[in-house]
Amino acid sequence: WDSWVATVAPRAMVGRATWPRLRCLWDATFAIAQQKRLASCEAMGYLSGLRDHAIYMPDYFEILSLPKQASLNEDELHRSYAALSKTKHPDQGGSDDDAAQLNAAYETLRMPDRRLKHLLETSGPDEAKAWRTVPLDEGLMTLFGGVGKALEASARFLERKALAQTALSKALLANEEILQREALERLGFEIEAHRAGMEAELGKLDELLSSGDASVWKQLAMMQAKFAYLGKWQTQIRERLLALM
Repeated sequence: WDSWVATVAPRAMVGRATWPRLRCLWDATFAIAQQKRLASCEAMGYLSGLRDHAIYMPDYFEILSLPKQASLNEDELHRSYAALSKTKHPDQGGSDDDAAQLNAAYETLRMPDRRLKHLLETSGPDEAKAWRTVPLDEGLMTLFGGVGKALEASARFLERKALAQTALSKALLANEEILQREALERLGFEIEAHRAGMEAELGKLDELLSSGDASVWKQLAMMQAKFAYLGKWQTQIRERLLALM
C-alpha cells in the first residue's frame, strides 16, 4: 500500500480528504490485477476442470445448511438463519466476516431471483449462467404493458402536480392522485400473484434437477430472468408510489 501510494502521489502532497479516494483507487487497481491473474491462470489451463465461481464464490446454501435447490421453505430458512446468528455474531464468539457472510446468504436465498442466480452460478453449466433475453409469455406481456402505461400516466400526473401552485389547483388533482395510486397498487398485487404462481412451479424444476435432467438448467435460467423482470417492475411501482405520497 505505502509503495503504491508513493507512485501515485507524494505523501507530503496528499491531504486528508484525498486518502479515501486513493484507497478506492488502490482497491480498484487490486481488483483489476486479480482479474488479470485469474484470466492468465485459466488461459494456461491451471483452472481446468473447475467451475469459475465454485472457487471464488461462497456457497450460501452450504453456509445456511440448506438443500441446494430452486425452491426453499421460508420457515426453514428463518430457523437456520436465527440459529446460526447465535454463533456467527461477533458478540457470540463469531466474527464480523462470518456475520456479514451469513447475512449475505440470507438476503440472497430469501429472494427467488437471487436464489436462482446463485444456484446457476455455483452449480449450473456455463451456458446457463450467461444472461439472455427471455421471451415473455402472455401473462408477463400483459403485466409489462400495464406497468408501462401506469408509469407513464403517473409521470404525466406528477408533472402537472409539480406545476400546481394554488390550494385550489392542488385540490382538483386529489381525486386523480388517488386513482393513480390505486392503479399502481393493483398492478403491484398482480405482480405478486404472478410471482407466487412462479414460485409454486419451482418444486417441479427441483424434481427434474434431482433426476439429472440437464435441460432443467435452461428452464431455471429462464425462470430466474422472469423473476428479475418482476422484481424490477415491483421496484418501479414502489418508487412511483413513494413519489405520489
